[in-house]
Formats: sequence, structure tokens, C-alpha cells
Amino acid sequence: MFRKITITSLALSAITATFATSLHAQSKNATLVGTFPSTSGGANDVWGFEDPTTGKPYCMFLTTAGTYILDVSNPATPINRGYFAASLSGWRTSTWRDAKYWKGYGYIVTESGGGMQILDLRNPDSPSYVTTYNPTNITWRNTHNIALDFQTGYVYCCGTGSGMHIIDVDSTPGTPKYITTWSSPYIHDLDIRDGYAHVAYIYSNQYAILDVSKLPTITQVGIASAPGSQYCHNNWATDDGLYSVTTNEASAGPIGIWDCSNKAAPKLISSYKANPTTAPTAIPHNAYILDYVIHASYYTEGYRCVDMSDPTKPVEVGYYDTYAGASGGYNGNWGCYPFARSGIQYISDRSTGLYLVKPLASAKRYGNGTKGSNGKVPHVHLKGAGFLGNGNFGIGVRDAKASSAAVYLIGGKPANLNAGGLEILVELVNPPALVLTAPTDATGKSFVGLPVPNDLTLNGAQINLQALCVDAGSSALDLSGSEGLEFTLFQN
Repeated sequence: MFRKITITSLALSAITATFATSLHAQSKNATLVGTFPSTSGGANDVWGFEDPTTGKPYCMFLTTAGTYILDVSNPATPINRGYFAASLSGWRTSTWRDAKYWKGYGYIVTESGGGMQILDLRNPDSPSYVTTYNPTNITWRNTHNIALDFQTGYVYCCGTGSGMHIIDVDSTPGTPKYITTWSSPYIHDLDIRDGYAHVAYIYSNQYAILDVSKLPTITQVGIASAPGSQYCHNNWATDDGLYSVTTNEASAGPIGIWDCSNKAAPKLISSYKANPTTAPTAIPHNAYILDYVIHASYYTEGYRCVDMSDPTKPVEVGYYDTYAGASGGYNGNWGCYPFARSGIQYISDRSTGLYLVKPLASAKRYGNGTKGSNGKVPHVHLKGAGFLGNGNFGIGVRDAKASSAAVYLIGGKPANLNAGGLEILVELVNPPALVLTAPTDATGKSFVGLPVPNDLTLNGAQINLQALCVDAGSSALDLSGSEGLEFTLFQN
């Protein structure tokens, strides 16, 4: 259910707090918070996770020779909690390494050897090597990427030269179970969402959508030619599954933005290039989407942050360039991880190591929320970045009680109150919060359009947001509640 409300600058000014930021010479709307140098070979990818008990953030920082487990709870000074060499698995050094985290374990793959290295991260301050999983009933000599289905807990190991191996790491965490292999065409990378895999056929430069809802059966349902001359490299879809992005890892290759609401016929609707005038041959690597904002690693052009609240008109809203050399080629920013609750981006540079960067367009999440009768904590989210004049900006909630009512609290300070078992995470009185209501649909989703005025008095305003939902029995107040979300309004 869609509802659009215009919030005036006068109303927003009542809940405004100042937000100071300093900009690096090679940055826009992004602040460097901390670094960690690579001392065991050049860096490649990075992935983050949280200790589910303490909530502390960590990351797996990958290099050509192994994997660091870093405590980034103080992002200014990351702490190395463990290093695991490729040689533990009988692997050689490699330019390519990739990792994912699921239920207390890290799963790592490489082009320099077969199987999947498993790390026990249940106590991430004291991580340990478990084993290297390589079942004898399949051929598995190397892997380019590992993708995770966050709904099923299955990992998809692709770019193996012998097909894409699908492994269950959810049923018995730390003890994988082989499911099936997709043999052909060769898949370079993918994202799995709501029973569909958005895949990159790199050698034919195509974006395909596979139905993986009935494993071990896999069916291709849609395919399209990717933009650019060659090398469709990476895919990622929005949380609602309506749009996706592809990257073309070639000179002057764009990031393509797709309408994939019809899975049988994905449609390219726009594209983005970093510095198209001054760096016409720049190459994108990987792109992810969170809250309708693209977070991309773009080699020599660094980390790029792009609003796609109107998917037909992407707007660059921030960047941090880790590489001071000439544009073009494969130096610079390899990977980025945009999903930390802090809103801090984990950015890996091939030569210099890990950068922790906070873009203005990236929201912070806090608190725990209150479960509803469906057993889930409602998930509050944004649509786009809060730059001044963004007429497509909005707020929403999912995983709430279906066919009910959502109550949005919009304030200028966080709170931490408990009212009859309901966690309230937005200050209601000083300054006074705005309260908006909107119905949830049959799937438990709600959305409110909230255009941001183009008013410089709002620049730097800190906004705190929480969604409550009418849900009998979820608390003494018959309300469930999302975690808190804090974002910034800024001039682009």
C-alpha cells in the first residue's frame, strides 16, 4: 500500500540536530573513519558479520595469502583477532578470494584450490579453523565467488570450472551438506532472493534469472544481454525483488539498472558510470543495493554511492577514492560491504588494505525492536538517500503484521525506552516527534513517500525513525516495533 506525504522544512526543523563531517580530498559526502593495512599480500574482498550475542561488528578481510578476522567495534582502530592462511587448506596464494558468514561460521573460497574453508566464528575474538569441505562425489578444483541465500542458508559456489555447487550450511552449521550442481552456462557471480537467483553469465555478457525455489531442480526463467561490450560480472537485487543491478568488468563498462519485476523478461532501464568524462575507461567491479542506494567498488575510481530511488535516473550521492593513481585498469577498490548496522562501509583496496568509511547516504541501525505475532521483528527501511531535493525518497516497513496499521515515529534524537515490553527507540517529546500512519498490505509491507525539501536549513539534519505495528499480543500495548534507524539529510 502506497501513501505519499509532503513534510515541510518547518516540520523537519523541529527535529533537526547538527551533523558535522570532514571530507577527504578524494571524497564526497563520505568520511574516512579507520584503516587496516594489508601485511600478508595484496587485498581482495571483504565481508562483514556481527556477534549475535554481543552485537559487536567484525569483518573478514581477505588477501592473496589468507583471511583476517577483524574486530571493528571501534572502527578507528580495527583489531586483528585471527589470521588464517590459504595454506591451511592446501591452497596457494591467489588474486581471488571470497567469503560469506552464516550462523557463527565463515565460509571462504579461492581460485587457487578446491573446496570451501570453514572458520568457527562463534567466538569471533578467538576464531579457529575447522576444516576444508570438499566432497568426493563432485569435481571441485577452484571457486571464483560464493553467494549466500539469506532466507535458506544455502551457499552457491560459482566459477568453479565444473559448475555452480549449491551447499546447505544452515541445517547443521559448520557441517555443510551438498545439494546439487548447476553445470552450464558458467556463472561468475549471483544474488539469491525470494527463490530466484540473479546470475552473471560473464562470457556471453548476459544477465539471467534462475528459479531456485524447488532445489535440486533449477530452471532458467529469464535472460537479457547486459550493457557494455563484455563481461557481465556481478548482480544484486533490491530487497523487494523489483529491481537489480549488473556490473560490466570491462573498460568503460557501466553499472546497469534493471526492472526485474517480470522475472521472465528483465528490462534494462538506466545505467551509471563513475567519472565518465575524466575517467572514460574506468571499470566497475561489484555492486550491492541497500535501501535503494547502490554501493559499488569501482577499482581506480574507488567506492561509489548512487541513489536509485528513481531507478530510471540514478544520482551519485557520495564516493571515497582509495587509489591516487591514474584511472582505468584493475588497481584500487576491489570490494565493499555496505550492510553493517553502523552504516560504515568496509572497503578493500588491492594495494593498501582496508578502509572504513561513513557515507552520509548510509543509515545507522540501533536497538533490537519488538517481535510481532508472526515471530519477526518488523524491518524499517528507507527508499533512497536523504539528499536535499530528493522527491522520490520514502520510508517503509516489511515483516509486520499483515492487513494492519503501521505507525511511523520520526524524531530528532534516539531513545531507549521500554513500555509494556515495547522497545521505543525515538525520542517523542524533546524534540517532538512526527507520527505518521499507513496501512500494511496482505504481505505485511507498508510504504510512505516522503519527499525531501530542497531547503539548505535542513542540511546536516539527523533523523531518527522507527516503525510500530498494531499487533495484538506482541506487547502490553498490542504493538510490535522495528529496530531504530538514523539517517542524515544532506546537500548533494
